Amino acid sequence: MSSVRYNADNETYAYLNKVSPQGDLIWEYEIGWSFSGSPHPFIGSNGNVYVTWGKLHAVKPDGTVDWTWEDPEGHLLAGGLVDNNGNVYVHQNEAGYCERSCA
Repeated sequence: MSSVRYNADNETYAYLNKVSPQGDLIWEYEIGWSFSGSPHPFIGSNGNVYVTWGKLHAVKPDGTVDWTWEDPEGHLLAGGLVDNNGNVYVHQNEAGYCERSCA
């Protein structure tokens, strides 16, 4: 689950949350600040949760960061997928897609 909150200065901060089946918060990872949009997490076969929000975040099942990748062109958009070989694909509004191996 992801959530978006606003601080006192009306800046947008996004979070990735793991919630139990009973609705209890297990962990929360601050994705970061952005001016608009909504994060769209997706899950890989290794259990990592991937989310794009300014950069691509790979978060381990325990809520710790595995790695992050920032598009040098700044064109990273929401959403993505992981193929059977562990490659992560995300949409960029200029170049089409980027690929990052997480195997």
